[in-house]
Amino acid sequence: MNKNYYEILKVPKTASEDEIKKAYRNLAKTYHPDSNPNNKNAEEKLKEINEAYDVIGNPQKRKEYDIQINKSFTTTNQSSKTDNSFTTTDFTNFIFKDDIEEYNKKREKYIKIIDEIEPKFNEYGLTLKNEKAKILNTPWNLNIQYNYFDNKEKSLYEKLRKIKSMAKAFDEFSEFYANVEQEMKNLYNKKFVCYDKYLDPKNKFAFEPKVYNDNIIKIRITLSDLRKERTTKLEQCKEEIKKRNLNFELYLAKRNTDESTIPLASIKTILDSMELIDQINLTLSQFGTTIEDFLKIKGKSLIDMKYKDLIAIKDTINDYISNIKETNSFDINTINLEENDDIIKSSIK
Repeated sequence: MNKNYYEILKVPKTASEDEIKKAYRNLAKTYHPDSNPNNKNAEEKLKEINEAYDVIGNPQKRKEYDIQINKSFTTTNQSSKTDNSFTTTDFTNFIFKDDIEEYNKKREKYIKIIDEIEPKFNEYGLTLKNEKAKILNTPWNLNIQYNYFDNKEKSLYEKLRKIKSMAKAFDEFSEFYANVEQEMKNLYNKKFVCYDKYLDPKNKFAFEPKVYNDNIIKIRITLSDLRKERTTKLEQCKEEIKKRNLNFELYLAKRNTDESTIPLASIKTILDSMELIDQINLTLSQFGTTIEDFLKIKGKSLIDMKYKDLIAIKDTINDYISNIKETNSFDINTINLEENDDIIKSSIK
C-alpha cells in the first residue's frame, strides 16, 4: 500500500463517512472534466480521487485499508484498486446525483412557468418556443449555478414587464402622434419628420419607453411654439380687421373658416392683405379717395377682397397713375378693372 488515501481526500483518519463523502464531492467538482476540459493532470488527479474514495468511502474496504496501512505501506492492497471501467457519465451521475435531481426538478418547474406565461407573450406577437427548446436541450453540468432557474424565471417576468411597458409606450405615442399630426397639417401646414421608425409596428419593441416620452416632449415643444405664434398672429389679425371697420367673424366666414380652424398661413395672408389695403389707401389718399370708394363704384365690398384681388387692384391703380400726366386729371371712375374683374369675381364665389 503506497498511497495515503486520507491525504488524497484531505481528511483525517478519524473522518466520518459524511466528512469523507463531502470532501470527495468537493474535490470531484474541482477536477471534473467539465471544469477542466483537455486537462490531463486534472484527469489523473480525478482518477486518484476516485480510487481513494472507492476505498475509504466503503466501510469494509476502509477497515481493510486501515489494517494494511497500520501494518506496512510496502504491501499493496489489491482489493482497493478502483474499477476504472466506470464511464464519465456514470461517474458524474454517481457523484452529483443530488444536484442533478434538484436541477431536473427546477427545470421542470421553469418549463411549466414558460407554458403558463406563453399566452401573455402571444398577445404581443411573441413566443417562448425557442426558450423552451433551449432549456429542454440543456442538461445539468458543473457550470450551471445553483440559482440558475431562479434567475431565468426572474428574467422572464422582467422581460414580460418590459414588453408590456414598451407596447404601452408605443400605443400612447401612436395615438398622440395621430392627434397632433392632424393639427400640424390643418393649422400649420407642416409635417413632423424623423418619426416614421417610431410608428412602424415592426419596431414596437425596439425602443425604450423613455425614447417615446422624449419624442412626445419634443413634439409638444414644437406645437407649443406654433400655437403661441398662431394665437399672437390671430389677435393681431382681429385688431387689423376691426381697424378697417370690418366684422372679424364675417370676414372669416366668407373665407369658409373660423377662429378655431383657420391655418396660421391664412392668418399671415390676412395680415398681408391688411398691409396691402394700407398701401393702396396711401396711394389713393393723394387723390382724396380710398379703396372703399373705389370698390363701391365697382359694386364690390372690401370684406370680399382676398389677397390676390388686392394685389390686382394695387397693380391696376399704380399702372393707371403712371399713365396719367397730371394729378388733377385723376378720375377714379376711369380706372379699368376689366381684366382683373374675372379674378375678383371668381375669388368672391
